[in-house]
Amino acid sequence: MLTAKCRRGRKDPTTGQSTTSRILIAHPSIPHWGSFMELCGTSDPHVQAAKTWYTRTGFDCIIMQKSVFGHVWNSFLTLNLRHGESLIKQGVCTAQDVNTVLRHLGREFYAR
Repeated sequence: MLTAKCRRGRKDPTTGQSTTSRILIAHPSIPHWGSFMELCGTSDPHVQAAKTWYTRTGFDCIIMQKSVFGHVWNSFLTLNLRHGESLIKQGVCTAQDVNTVLRHLGREFYAR
């Protein structure tokens, strides 16, 4: 996560007005596997400008309305991994079985 505070007197490139701070977080998935970007920021014009730019460069973007630990992508990944770990601990299946299921689940998502 990157946050920044501008010094007083800097010009906002989207409005030309003087600004004291703006924050934009751009959180990509693993870029060489897919082109997905999560955006979150304090200034809607900056977030929209970033979404436009990333979309033009081939990314599918979502705009997060507020920050969440791990962002959306990692939240879903963590949920699946924790549930797989729970199934292993309960003796439902092996770790190799969970890997196989997750691999096929990913293929099903990709195929859609």
